[in-house]
Amino acid sequence: MTINFERFSTFSGVDLFIPFSVSKFFYASLCFAIGTLIYQVRCPLMIKQNSSLSDFESEGKTMQHIIDYLQLSSSKIGSKVSCDDIFNFVKDFDKTKDVDCKAVVGILNRKREVESVFIDSELRADFFWKTYNKLNCQFRISAVFCFIFYFLGLSFLFVSAIVNVFYALKLFICEV
Repeated sequence: MTINFERFSTFSGVDLFIPFSVSKFFYASLCFAIGTLIYQVRCPLMIKQNSSLSDFESEGKTMQHIIDYLQLSSSKIGSKVSCDDIFNFVKDFDKTKDVDCKAVVGILNRKREVESVFIDSELRADFFWKTYNKLNCQFRISAVFCFIFYFLGLSFLFVSAIVNVFYALKLFICEV
């Protein structure tokens, strides 16, 4: 599309040709939006909120938060972790029989009753990372779909960038 105008008795024109397809940007943003939606809905809360143990500890969170993350994640649709799995997983870290004081970490047992367990502070890092890795591997299919949509979005942007570079080079070479 060309717009012509007269200025001081001289005709001038501006070419309004866009060298790229706006639809590529639309599809890129659509793919990014779908990928982000999958991430927000399916990614366990522990993974979204804590990237490391130091982040977790800097917010003043306790072992109870880790157990809450496990139980919250098990309640999601399509979760591979059941309440029994969580109970057995936490029981591996339970040191109640070795300590006089009963610690206050509550977990739902098989009868859906809250039971107290004690997780030693020396096992805190190990418990955090094993839980983190367990939850990180929980929704693999969702992670694959998220990756695919982000990859498609980047592909659309990359194609548009290449088209723009070639168009600019063509204009530059033709001008010289």
